[in-house]
Amino acid sequence: MGAVEDRVVPEDGRPVVKPMMTLCVTLDHRFMDGFHGGAMARICREYLENPEQEAVVVPQEFAPVAATSGR
Repeated sequence: MGAVEDRVVPEDGRPVVKPMMTLCVTLDHRFMDGFHGGAMARICREYLENPEQEAVVVPQEFAPVAATSGR
């Protein structure tokens, strides 16, 4: 994760300044393919954007990997 920085981003066709952070995901393709890595990154992003939500919902397509990882 990168530092939170003010960046200019488009919103409703107008440039606005918002606090933004870079999130990178690195994975070993022997363990997990890119599809599931992308799903994991999306879940992390959704939680960081809405920390007040009570639980993180794991999509069905991601569940088989979580079940077989032993964690």
